[in-house]
Amino acid sequence: MLFEKNPKRYYIDEQAQIIIPLPVGKRFGLVEGEKVEVNIFYNENIDMICIEKSVPSCNYCGTENNIAEFFENAYLCQKCLEEFIMKHFVKS
Repeated sequence: MLFEKNPKRYYIDEQAQIIIPLPVGKRFGLVEGEKVEVNIFYNENIDMICIEKSVPSCNYCGTENNIAEFFENAYLCQKCLEEFIMKHFVKS
């Protein structure tokens, strides 16, 4: 795992938000409004928050290919969407 030798200090605002400076966002290809995942790791030795770009994946099978947002934060791949439609909306 790589860590920056001289970490920068950022401050949390009154709404408990951390602003990612523009150069840092650009470095990681982040744009305004983009979804990110926040992972929190902690134990007796370390407390760490990891922010990474969110890569949508199918809520049923987990694939990251041919993904569409079915509802807000509900993603389905083409195959699972077709199976869902056949199971719930097409009479046999």
